[in-house]
Amino acid sequence: EFCRRIKKEILRLFADNRFKFIFGAGSQAEVPVMGEVDGRIISAQIDRLIITEDKIMIVDFKTNCPPAEEIKDVPPVYKKQLAVYKQLIEKIYPGLPVETFILWTNSANLMQIS
Repeated sequence: EFCRRIKKEILRLFADNRFKFIFGAGSQAEVPVMGEVDGRIISAQIDRLIITEDKIMIVDFKTNCPPAEEIKDVPPVYKKQLAVYKQLIEKIYPGLPVETFILWTNSANLMQIS
């Protein structure tokens, strides 16, 4: 039942035109990144990375049930995770603004974090 539910959520996201940019041309899946943040070596994998001419978007998938409805309800660990990803990507692509998002899979809600 759990696997069937996850499959249904994912297929719904793929079919939703609001999220075409996340899964379309120019986006990358499961992007490994490594670097130093706050004196610590970080090795991570970004769920989706979208690089355009004028910005970079990091999208992390979360399946929390219920999902956060407002940024204030997002668990701090998720905010910290995205902040670290952002710092790593800013070092790779200096000069381009980096935005971070959580895509809550069970509610099909894209929430900008930074």
